[in-house]
Amino acid sequence: MLSIKLKLVVILSVIILIDCNAQFSLNPAEGARSGSVQYIYSLDKITSPVEYTIEGTPYLTDTYLKSHVYSHKGNFSDIDMRYNIFYERMEFKEKDLLYAIDPDSKIKKIELGTQTFVVDNYELKGKTAPAYFLRLDSGRVTLMTKMRVIFKDRQQGKPIEGDIPAKYQRIPDINYFKLGDGPLIKVRSIKKLIVELPDRKQEMEEFARNEKISANKAEELTKFIQYYNSLK
Repeated sequence: MLSIKLKLVVILSVIILIDCNAQFSLNPAEGARSGSVQYIYSLDKITSPVEYTIEGTPYLTDTYLKSHVYSHKGNFSDIDMRYNIFYERMEFKEKDLLYAIDPDSKIKKIELGTQTFVVDNYELKGKTAPAYFLRLDSGRVTLMTKMRVIFKDRQQGKPIEGDIPAKYQRIPDINYFKLGDGPLIKVRSIKKLIVELPDRKQEMEEFARNEKISANKAEELTKFIQYYNSLK
């Protein structure tokens, strides 16, 4: 009998458009993958050993977390996964092989440990691309955040100081919201967010003012959206 992990590899390989001849590239400056074909694939076939030290991590957590995958073709439980923010993929192991799942609309959600990730489209340099978003709250309004990691290549330093090593660096997340099944809208300010709400504008203005809600803090934004979604 196939293990749950191996079954996940087989089924997702069918439902997430496999194209063995598809070409893709990684953009180190953005940590984003170009191209329109998303699929599940073995990283062992494309990963090369690094010949120099890299500080930091491209992952949300270096350790694998117990996760659950919900797709349009079935659900899969107790998968050891981790989120590679820089390369925009979920990774999991099956025996001695490492696999990756690129973001695809056929994935409903992935519960990674205690956090829930969903797939949605957003604009990157004028182009629309699917990506994983951490879902903070859902209802009439869904609040999500896009995690980001950049890569800084090593630099030659002064003789006395030595070279500056390459490193992965976490940069501030970007928060988005959407109304129903509408497109993602970047949270630029609480005032602009309230303008986009279909109702309860005055009530939400008072709530934001009384609670001193900041558009730059995910916890406060979550509190704001949770309150709005609780209103009848």
